[in-house]
Amino acid sequence: MKEYTVYILRSQKDGKRYIGLTNDFVRRFSEHQYGKVKSTSQRRPLDIIHALQALIRGVNIAYKKIYGIF
Repeated sequence: MKEYTVYILRSQKDGKRYIGLTNDFVRRFSEHQYGKVKSTSQRRPLDIIHALQALIRGVNIAYKKIYGIF
C-alpha cells in the first residue's frame, strides 16, 4: 500500500502556513523551496512545521492528528 505524507510548512517571510499532501515528501518540499509551487513561490523560504506519513486510507486520521482533533 502506498504511503502519503501530510505536511505543514510555514513561511519565514510572512508567517503563513501551507498544508499539503504528497506521496514523495522530499521531492515536493524541494519543489516548494525552489519556487515551483504557485501557492508558496512568493513565500519562500519555508520551514517544515510538521510531517506525518500515513497509508492512503489513514490520511484523514493524519490530518486530525496534526490539528490535535483525534
